[in-house]
Amino acid sequence: MEKKLTDFQIALRGQLLVNLPVIAIIIGSSALLGLLLKDPKGTIIIGVFLGWIYWKVMTPKWIMWAVNKGADTDKIAAIGKRGMLVWSKQYVINVVEGNKKPWF
Repeated sequence: MEKKLTDFQIALRGQLLVNLPVIAIIIGSSALLGLLLKDPKGTIIIGVFLGWIYWKVMTPKWIMWAVNKGADTDKIAAIGKRGMLVWSKQYVINVVEGNKKPWF
């Protein structure tokens, strides 16, 4: 029998899988582009865009990992909001139920 996940385990996995790489992508790509282009104007926007793409791919994976380990959507949404991983419970429900937005 598998042990239930603690809030700490869910939050830690989300921070390490989603937020830490997003911050690294934003800072790293902005710095690299600033060095390569020798003009740092606008590089932070590109870094944020790349970070957002990573977030858009990895957050659903984190949610599904937690659901597959037995966490309910209310718990995931509460932990995700506190950890700045998701904005609403509806996003978590959409991921779990497989609802897709027509624009992405």
